[in-house]
Amino acid sequence: MLKCFGDKKPNKLKKSGFTKSMHNMREKALNSVFEKVPQTHIQSLTNVTYGQGKHPKRTELTQQDVPWTRPLPSYDPVDYTANVVHNNTVEKVGPVLGWADPEWSESFAKTFWSERKTFCGPDLSKFKGEDGRPRNPVGRTGMKGRGLLGKWGPNHAADPIVTCCSPVTGKLCMVVVKRQDNGKWAIPGGMVDKDELATKTLKREFGEEAASDGSGDMEKVLNEIFKIDRAVEIYKGYVDDPRNTDNAWMETTVVHCHCAPHLAERLKLTAGDDAVGAAWLCIEDNPKVQELYASHGDFVKRAVEMFNAKKKESEILARTTKMSKNGKSVKLRD
Repeated sequence: MLKCFGDKKPNKLKKSGFTKSMHNMREKALNSVFEKVPQTHIQSLTNVTYGQGKHPKRTELTQQDVPWTRPLPSYDPVDYTANVVHNNTVEKVGPVLGWADPEWSESFAKTFWSERKTFCGPDLSKFKGEDGRPRNPVGRTGMKGRGLLGKWGPNHAADPIVTCCSPVTGKLCMVVVKRQDNGKWAIPGGMVDKDELATKTLKREFGEEAASDGSGDMEKVLNEIFKIDRAVEIYKGYVDDPRNTDNAWMETTVVHCHCAPHLAERLKLTAGDDAVGAAWLCIEDNPKVQELYASHGDFVKRAVEMFNAKKKESEILARTTKMSKNGKSVKLRD
């Protein structure tokens, strides 16, 4: 049987009425506070990643100091790019293994501004700083350079939210992995490789981090879970990530794939790659969701809202269809 932590049998509740219309329900879910470019930083101001080990600390900033429009003449943060980034450029390890951009230069800048894309708007040049380098779309972070991120400007990731309804409570549960670098539970996603489609990254990263069984049956299960017609895009845009800097930031495509219990039972969770644990987590009425890494809790909350809106929409459609067949008038109520 599928086991989810944080999954408890709920108390009996009175059945809620139906909303006024399917349209209103869908709009409520889609209009939650999600923007391609957030208004401020939270995670990107912390020292949960930087300031640890050999990494320098960020310059401390208040929320009011984040916007570039606010004059801050004394702002002079550390310019830092980790050795692991310097040591993994294409120039040093080749085009196959190299995942990091080279140092900023005039020649690289020409290629960068002509080829690099962002989810934060139609034109990346909108985020060009006075020094010619890309400038964080949200604002200051307390650190210049690339930090631990390989790419200048946007670093694209793909995050799959794979869910199943609990056989105990009927609530949504999702697959989470425990990150090796900070011990946080997270969506099992990762970086999009060069020239790779995000749809391919979703399946590849999920398999590497949460289902590294390698068997033929596991491949069939993953192919079924990640079918295009099963995937629902939850978000595509900027991520408030603790690795972000003034010149490099995370952007992601978040996709929700809901699977039937028989598929979930065949999904043998095995931590791999840079994960040290994998499990099912109940994501409805569970405070642990907001403890997930970076902005992952917000992504999951949005997925739950959209899933429940769609579920209720289907219930209303089935109910009205049944009433119409019985010759009864249809009246939706709260």
